[in-house]
Amino acid sequence: SAWFFGSVDPFWGDPAPLLEKLTKISLDGVRIGIPECSIWETCQEDLRDVLGAALTELEASGAQVRQDRGALLDDAVDLYLTCGIGKAELSAFLNTHLPKWIETLHPIVGTRLENPYQLDGSAYHEALLKQRSIAAKADELFTDKDVLVLPGHLVTPPPTQEVASDLEAYSQINYATLQATCAVNLLGLCAICVPVGLDSQGMPVGLQLIARGGDDERLLGIALA
Repeated sequence: SAWFFGSVDPFWGDPAPLLEKLTKISLDGVRIGIPECSIWETCQEDLRDVLGAALTELEASGAQVRQDRGALLDDAVDLYLTCGIGKAELSAFLNTHLPKWIETLHPIVGTRLENPYQLDGSAYHEALLKQRSIAAKADELFTDKDVLVLPGHLVTPPPTQEVASDLEAYSQINYATLQATCAVNLLGLCAICVPVGLDSQGMPVGLQLIARGGDDERLLGIALA
């Protein structure tokens, strides 16, 4: 991630000097917040155990880890799942640039694009206003904290055949997948997911490190540390 960021970021244009700078960042004194929110509460128990062990290691390496308020994340998840912004923008993109792709969509995926808002309609613009309003509060999450931590995902990913033709099962897994990351997107934050172990089924577990929007560089340094 750091190599890619250093290559495409116009300030650097070369990953080598960025990496040299980032490798000097230490975890000593880094303030890590564990937000109290439904994302943690609904995370699968064996995943939480692996993530908890990783947080203990971070604390042993000099980071300051503590619980803190996180209700805004739950509000962001709720808005993301109901506001219709993603559906409207994806539908408009496909219809404009890739119209032939629409008929090739899996039927279950196709249901997610039904009845989208129009980009020039009032419902879409009202949704954008709600998104901007809640994103304006995002700094509240970082009072006395440098980064937040969330699970990268909430459940063990199932075999594809278990959800390929079952809309209800697909919807449940899709929600569990989106819930961990969609709040970050809606609030305009930046994040990176670091692999920290395996769950009880031998599948990878990721710890999501989250920082203020625009703080990508420091976040990469903390992740590397």
